[in-house]
Parts: sequence; C-alpha cells; structure tokens
Amino acid sequence: MRRAWWAVIGIGLGTWWWMREREETEVIDDLMSDTPSSAEPDVPDDSVMIADLLSPWRNFSRYILDATADTSISPELVVAFIHRESSGIPTARNPKRGAVGNKTHIGLMQIKCATARNPMGFRGRCEELFNPQLNILYGTGYLRYLLAIHGGELDLAIASYFVGPNDARRLRRHPDGSFADPKVQRYVQKVLDQANRIQLPTGPLT
Repeated sequence: MRRAWWAVIGIGLGTWWWMREREETEVIDDLMSDTPSSAEPDVPDDSVMIADLLSPWRNFSRYILDATADTSISPELVVAFIHRESSGIPTARNPKRGAVGNKTHIGLMQIKCATARNPMGFRGRCEELFNPQLNILYGTGYLRYLLAIHGGELDLAIASYFVGPNDARRLRRHPDGSFADPKVQRYVQKVLDQANRIQLPTGPLT
C-alpha cells in the first residue's frame, strides 16, 4: 500500500514538472516572436526612446548600409521600418505558430515569403528569410519596388508596405493627402516620425 502511495505521488510530481516546463517554453516562444504591422500596437511615439530606435542600427548597420547603397531609401527609414515591424527581433514571425510558408510574415522587416519571391525574385526556402542580411536586403528591395510603382510617393509606398499595394480601399486618401483609413495613417505617420527622429552615427557599427 505504501509503495502504491509513493508511486501516485511520483506521478503527480512528474506531471506538475512537465506542465511547468511546458508553460515556460511557451512563454519563451512568445517572447521570441512578434506581431507584424498588420496588428501594430497602438503605442504613443513619445514612449519610444531614441536608444530603442537605434537598436536595429547597432546590431545590423552593415546590412542596412549595403541594402540602401545607391538607392533613394535612407538608412534611417529602414531602421524605422525594422523597429516598427519587429522591434529588431530577427526571429519575429506571424503567425507565431505552425509551419513557415509563403503567407508568413518573417523576420526584421516582416516581409512575406510570397512577396520576396514575387516580385523580388527570391528562390530560397522561406526559413532563410530569418537571416538578418537577407531579410533587410529583400525588405528594402520591396520598399524600393513600392516607391517605383507609386511614382516616388514615400507615404504611399509606406502605406502599401503596411496593407499591400493592391488594397485600393485602404489606400484611399482625403483631399488633404492623409489616408482615410486611420490605422494606415497612423502607421505611415509613426514610421516617418521615427525616421526623422533618428540621427545615425557615421559608418557601420558592426
């Protein structure tokens, strides 16, 4: 009888430890993933410290400089996008669970694998876009593509990065030029404001 009682206690402790380990693993997974711009949190810009804005530059400056070389896109704008899209977390993805596929928003700039393939010509596996250098290269390339199809209108290119270039309803603008969709207008304004606040050091830091 005593042996049976200790066996029950042992099973109970083992189950408790397994549940504890599982909960901790799920918390870590959540911390390592992030929400893309389509579900962008409503955080006041004043709460974003300059040090936080510079975090992507400290970690990925060489890749940012390479991706923006000989383009009309400033490194400051790419830093603002990275901060806005992923908070500088290379493993950020949406959806957070399940297999990584063509519709997954991936990495620092939360570019979809399908978008990297077409129109950007990416031919690798979707998981490869978690590589910071590749992600910044294709994310910046896509932004450059959006600028081209929108005649160089930066605010429209930023809005298209947020909702997609073919969403005419959400890209509709008021006569004053602001976007009719308040979420789109807020996203564009935050990216531009953050890009204007950033003063990058000269040269790469990595």
